[in-house]
Amino acid sequence: MNLYEKNLKTLRNIALKEALSKIKAPKHFKLITGNDALDINLQDLRDNSLLYQNPMQELNEAIKLYNETYPLYPVLYFYGFGNGLLYKVLAQNENHLLFVIFESELEIIYHIFHLVDFSKELEKGKLLFLNPKNDINLEVQALLGEFMPAFYSSKVYFLELHSKYYEKFKENVKQTNEILTLTIKNTISAYGDDPYDALLGIKQHSFNLVEMISHPTIQELHAKRKGKFKSCVIVSTGPSLTKQLPLLKEVQERVVIFAADSAYPILMQNDIVPDYVCMVERPAITAEFFKHDFGNKDDKTIFLLASLVHPNAISYLDARGKNYMLLERLLAFHAFTALKQWGYINETISVAHMALSVASSLDFRNIVFIGQDLAFAKDGSSHAKNYQNGENFESGYYEDEFEVEGYGGGKVKTHFLWYMFKHFLEKHISELAKKYIFFNATEGGVKKYIFFNATEGGVRVQGTIEKPFKECCEEFFTENKNDLGKLESLNEQKQNELLLKSLYKLYQAKKNCLKFRTFLNENLDELNERLKPYANQINPSLLHGGGGGGSIMQQSIEQIMQIREEIQKVGLEIIELIQPLKAQFDLNLGRLVSIVVKDDETNLQKNLFWIKEHLYYFDLIAKYVKDEEKELQTAILKLENELKNRGLEKRVEKLKTKFKD
Repeated sequence: MNLYEKNLKTLRNIALKEALSKIKAPKHFKLITGNDALDINLQDLRDNSLLYQNPMQELNEAIKLYNETYPLYPVLYFYGFGNGLLYKVLAQNENHLLFVIFESELEIIYHIFHLVDFSKELEKGKLLFLNPKNDINLEVQALLGEFMPAFYSSKVYFLELHSKYYEKFKENVKQTNEILTLTIKNTISAYGDDPYDALLGIKQHSFNLVEMISHPTIQELHAKRKGKFKSCVIVSTGPSLTKQLPLLKEVQERVVIFAADSAYPILMQNDIVPDYVCMVERPAITAEFFKHDFGNKDDKTIFLLASLVHPNAISYLDARGKNYMLLERLLAFHAFTALKQWGYINETISVAHMALSVASSLDFRNIVFIGQDLAFAKDGSSHAKNYQNGENFESGYYEDEFEVEGYGGGKVKTHFLWYMFKHFLEKHISELAKKYIFFNATEGGVKKYIFFNATEGGVRVQGTIEKPFKECCEEFFTENKNDLGKLESLNEQKQNELLLKSLYKLYQAKKNCLKFRTFLNENLDELNERLKPYANQINPSLLHGGGGGGSIMQQSIEQIMQIREEIQKVGLEIIELIQPLKAQFDLNLGRLVSIVVKDDETNLQKNLFWIKEHLYYFDLIAKYVKDEEKELQTAILKLENELKNRGLEKRVEKLKTKFKD
């Protein structure tokens, strides 16, 4: 019993600890032990099946397999805890940082915790227990998002059955593997898998600075409208939206409406005027949602645009004289330009996430979602009727369609991108749900935000209360919203000051890009020259020569490590561009370092490949940084012209002189 309590004391999983503490007498499993301390087995009394046919033989075979084939894997995933001895032995290998163990049979853990001391492994956090019969999405997201070795090694991920006993849980095994695979894809996407997207964001944010500074700030939005109204509805363009439009039209004067950019033309065509229209994506096609003229019907609508949207979106709104604001996302380059009056909005992976971020920042208590399907309708359509790009816009577009739990139960079909949106929405809701207006022993807790999914279709969104839209309207939309308050821009003097500050920042960014790119190119030239004779062959002479500074291989590795250190030091003006490149590079490197070296030739090949991967990575960085310089120059010219038009030519020339080479 003392051993059991010792294990429980060091167990970090609070929910598992509480569940184990409730077990008084095991009902489903019988412990079977032999003369040897390692001969531990369990029998499932429900069907008389055994965890192992030969515990010691199976243990030795597993140890041999993992020691020979996977000794360099930092994270290993197993379905089943078994007698735990495999993890006890493998934990002695310092390369293994974590064992993720999916176990639904708590009695197995209960029995083994009485026999084997895991306190050292639990204290170091080497064992992570997850129940595959529970919703493990957020826990797996947290693992991959917060424990970087799990992320870096995700390209070599596989889920291993602990023993043949666990084959009876094949449906849970399949589901667990699917969740892990999809979460890995989600996490990689969240880190950014396309440096061009980052470059496009930097380009368009820089180019849009003039319009951002000459329009209202998010501070002004909060000052005039925060806490003024209790309920809002966030409108997306899933297939279910169509049936909600008549009721939304009826209640529009009694609820604040946040519309996705794609929902804006649909609402206006149905005589529904949104209070806010959100846009967050960079591509030009998204801007086309604003290429409409609805006269003066939407004169009071505020268009909330992420500062990195395509300039066409701004041009369309300017041409119609509409009210808009540009808001900064929580991104590195936006932090570098340091215009915090317009930022920062977080959790903006999609336009619905952006709407939720703004709505929560304005202290809406009841936040209702409609049209948030994130799934195909029964007829296969992907969007609402009259969606600008067609109601079958995404139908048949993705190859990885699969079924998930739907609104109200049952199954609906979705695809990877929607699934990613769903889980980041759930993560955002989970974080917001932890906030309380007050919490004390007498009155308990009153949540600051309550989330309702009134889509009446699509996927089930964890953390929301599923409620018909009609009931939401009757319960929450009971008072006229009246005028929400006019938003003002900063005065001209303050705008001029911030435009000059932005010009300074762009000059600085361009200069730093040039300096860093020059450093990279000089080192790349030197490395390529040294390794040129060995470009197409594995030559043992790499381990020799090189003069007094060590072998050619050693010199190259040392120089690469120095370059890596310099990359770690780059500022906010460059790091956003590097992040997606680094994410992909680290994933490739994680696969490489997991390869077991069995002879000198393999070791040489591994090291040479490691060097070539770095050279390719450095070369990509240099090319993208050069592109950033070019895009910054375009934005600089626009800012200079704006300031000159405002009569500040002398101030511009003074700044130019400061940054001349």
